[in-house]
Amino acid sequence: ALGRLLWHSKYYPGVAVAGIEIEGLTREQAKQKIVDETANYKMTLTFNGSSWITESEVVKFEVDESLNEAYRVGRRLKVADYLLFLVNEPNNFELRIAEGSSERLNSLISEIASTIEIPAKEVTINLGSKSAVVTNGEDGVRVDVAELVSRVNRSARTLDNKEIPIPTQIVK
Repeated sequence: ALGRLLWHSKYYPGVAVAGIEIEGLTREQAKQKIVDETANYKMTLTFNGSSWITESEVVKFEVDESLNEAYRVGRRLKVADYLLFLVNEPNNFELRIAEGSSERLNSLISEIASTIEIPAKEVTINLGSKSAVVTNGEDGVRVDVAELVSRVNRSARTLDNKEIPIPTQIVK
């Protein structure tokens, strides 16, 4: 019970969100710390030796929802929670992120697509008076937008700084 009094309205020991330690902080302090840490978070997207760095705010972090989950540690009246609290087991929660893609991410994807996408060429057949000339088609390449958005969101949940390879699909 003493632990509960000491940590009343503060995050318990060992609690972090995306590696940002918030133990001992009030909700407002924790929120400010996470907002500060995420404000300049950027990712590097790569394709065949080219790279693009995202602007900040390319994803929308749902800080309040992230903090709610972290705050419940030790407060759910479960025996396991008390044991974690006693042994100071670290609890690192992922950041919650708004689903889908932001306008900033969409415009970056459009910019990337205009650089790396290759339209597919259809087979053409020109019928002359005495012969037919067949021109082979060529496969194209396009950005796999859904997979790229998924990769960006996955990295952002943990503030991962590893480069993200841009996924592409062959267009027959």
